[in-house]
Amino acid sequence: MKILLFCPWAHSNSYYTSKFCNALVDKQISIYLIVPKNFMMQLLHKSIHIIIWPFNAPLKMSLKSLALV
Repeated sequence: MKILLFCPWAHSNSYYTSKFCNALVDKQISIYLIVPKNFMMQLLHKSIHIIIWPFNAPLKMSLKSLALV
């Protein structure tokens, strides 16, 4: 199973999002996480696929460029 998650804000959301994603990885679920550049990447498990979302690009256009969607 693959899950695509989007976290538009960093800082305090980094802790909640990383705990959620790390728990899903423990259940053998592939996680693709779209995050801003200032997300605390060091909190994430190594097997989580990180996709950096630039603040100035519309999300709809960014999702079209992903092979997952």
